Amino acid sequence: MATPTTLPTLADAVPGNLLPDMFGTGVSHSEGINEMIDDIYNAWAKLGIGASTATANTVLRGTGAGTTAFGQVVDGDITNATITAAKIAATAWTAFTPTLTQSGSVTLTVNYARYRAVGKVANLQVMVTATGAGTVSNAVILGGIPSAVEPLQTGASRSVGSALVVDASTSVHYQANIITFSSTTMRFIASGYTNYWGVDPAIALANGDSISFSVTYEIA
Repeated sequence: MATPTTLPTLADAVPGNLLPDMFGTGVSHSEGINEMIDDIYNAWAKLGIGASTATANTVLRGTGAGTTAFGQVVDGDITNATITAAKIAATAWTAFTPTLTQSGSVTLTVNYARYRAVGKVANLQVMVTATGAGTVSNAVILGGIPSAVEPLQTGASRSVGSALVVDASTSVHYQANIITFSSTTMRFIASGYTNYWGVDPAIALANGDSISFSVTYEIA
């Protein structure tokens, strides 16, 4: 059984090129066809196709020339250069503890706070409920961000996500943009308002008020 010396290309579609290019000169049409059929059956055999007990995890790898084994997927084939269990675990959702301040610290219940970092991209999913009170006419600030934000994404006009702020006493729901005010803190600007939530509108956080949001940002 002969094995092609090179794989066919588009140029081989030209009549008369296919067999000489694959098997060398001096190969008749019938001999070339028979050898290609042999090669197909040989590949099937190596893959376990049609066998009563197929070869597990066999893949086409290596040169495939002559009697060279095509190989199998085994432990160590996927290394640190591609994917490892440690890398997969590193991208899992992880809990963190956010903080709230409005002039002073506001006690809270963390209903849900998870982040996931893949390379330099961080995703945060958060819901917190205030159990204490803030001070009116001061911006509500969320801190405790697990990974510092890239400086180019921080500032008064840098929106990285959206939030829902609920005033429990009035049942008013504020749709807001999340602003990465610094590398480790975030503020909220409600739709239709021009300053940070707590200043505009001038509201103090109170027991039962909640903030939920989702953000994506670049890690510094």
